[in-house]
Amino acid sequence: MGCRESGQVIRHRFAAAVFASMMLTITLRPVAAEASPALNVFQVVQFNIWGNRGGDGYNPDVAAAVIASLMSRDSFPLVISMNEVCRQQFDEISQALVNSGLGSRVVRFQSDSFPSENQPCGQYGNALFVLSSGGSPVAYQYSAQGQGKEKRNFVCADVSQPTSMVACSTHLVADNPTVAGQQLAELNSFLDLFRQAGRRIYMMGDFNLDRNQNWWCHWASNTLTTSYSRYGESDSISNRSTTDGSFGCKYDYTFMGNPVSPIYETDAYIYDSPYSDHHWYQSYPHAPNGIGSPYGSLDQAVRIPGGVRFAGWATDPEQVAPIDMHAYVGPYGYNTGAASGYRADVRSAHPQQGASHGFYVNIANTLPAGNYSTCAWGINVGGGSNATVGCTALDYQVDPIGAFGPVTVGWGFINVKGWTIDPDTAAAIPVHVYTSSTISWGGTLGTPGAAGTNTGNASVYRADIAAWFPAWGGNHGLDANVLSPTGHKYACGYAINTAGQGGNHLLGCTQYLP
Repeated sequence: MGCRESGQVIRHRFAAAVFASMMLTITLRPVAAEASPALNVFQVVQFNIWGNRGGDGYNPDVAAAVIASLMSRDSFPLVISMNEVCRQQFDEISQALVNSGLGSRVVRFQSDSFPSENQPCGQYGNALFVLSSGGSPVAYQYSAQGQGKEKRNFVCADVSQPTSMVACSTHLVADNPTVAGQQLAELNSFLDLFRQAGRRIYMMGDFNLDRNQNWWCHWASNTLTTSYSRYGESDSISNRSTTDGSFGCKYDYTFMGNPVSPIYETDAYIYDSPYSDHHWYQSYPHAPNGIGSPYGSLDQAVRIPGGVRFAGWATDPEQVAPIDMHAYVGPYGYNTGAASGYRADVRSAHPQQGASHGFYVNIANTLPAGNYSTCAWGINVGGGSNATVGCTALDYQVDPIGAFGPVTVGWGFINVKGWTIDPDTAAAIPVHVYTSSTISWGGTLGTPGAAGTNTGNASVYRADIAAWFPAWGGNHGLDANVLSPTGHKYACGYAINTAGQGGNHLLGCTQYLP
């Protein structure tokens, strides 16, 4: 009959939406708390690895230490600078990136400072690793050189994705401030064209600045301060300053020129390495991955008992820490907190951002029935603006749904089966069954001669219902005996609304006797 068919139509419409959402379900796991330093996610790393131990012999352990440092990170650095690196160490580190799945995402460049016959180190010099699918390398040997056989140079990479930037690694001459000044002037002149064109600049390496060479520090400070922010470290354990408030005459530096942001530094960190004669230096510049708005994906927005579930991911290019999310169901907005769930797929696709950007939240609400535009918004950090990461249409039902039948006849009673769910609760709800000798179209409740029975909660387990509606479970089946007075031959079942908005719902009617 028509009233029973209407219940089935509603069931299929609601079930189809829930079933479709099941195909997008993503499992998240909590992220363990990380140790200091503050954000513990550094996008620029400077390694002076002492590959040939100052010419005394090959350093066999340092490559493994560098690899361990890189692979322990959630987000992969945008730029890695290395000085005093042997070819074999460069190859070991490159192979580790390939094995990790990042090989095709990182471009690698090396420049030589010693001839290739230098053994056991082999080719020796600077190296640069940049997180990008491609780039244009430049290796340049300074025209001014010191007295030793090591030829000082720089290696640079001009890349556009995922961040437009020019990054360089260099190693200036030691114990000759005049030549070192000439070398730095050459590098600064090379980079100045990019800087004036508005490009982001990273100039990194071992600058061999001596604290006692005051005139050299003064020149370098005046030359570079107006163009770059600085992160520096001193090899003196008693004076390991990371401030960029003064030049400080340190050895290893990261100079950063960021024309699109007036803020350069949020954190810097030095740590000791037993394998090198330098401290290894990491810095986390502001907006490491460019100025822009949040981006991500809304993978799921579905009805659940008593509310709506949102799942997906979002991040902001200006930081690798999680950002806040807001969710909207039509005009109704909710602050869902930080998107910090673990998403290995996000880290694989966006290694510079890391994995901790997933959201999987259940929002409790009791809204009027309707078809709502449902959206997830990433809350912006720095430049840019709040941005939606996805929207979808949501059929938000509030009345109970289900099916009534089959009905079988016994001596003085009938057995009725079926199922029902209230979208606003996972609990089983009551079903009332009415029998009658006559029935109006649509099975009007309370017609003369009708007899009603409260069958209690429909809580029989139904595997098919559990499969269709996993958020509600399977304990929503109806299997009850109802008295059937003499002459009655029609039965109608009503689901009784018990939670949220909505009302009682006719599940269906059937004729069980001729």
